[in-house]
Amino acid sequence: MLTSLIIIFDQGFIGGCAMSPESGLTGFDYADCEFKKAVIKQCNETIVALTSEKIPAVARYVITNES
Repeated sequence: MLTSLIIIFDQGFIGGCAMSPESGLTGFDYADCEFKKAVIKQCNETIVALTSEKIPAVARYVITNES
């Protein structure tokens, strides 16, 4: 039987598809974006890895619009 496990991380490292000041961090795949939202929620600090082509850019699903 699978039980619910809550894990809190000091730091979470995620990759992003696109980021802009207006839309925040966004992605193209819904399931991936929902997973990243869950990771961010469980982290004290989140570090986002982006390449220069992804800033400024906007993808379909919002992960977070907080700085």
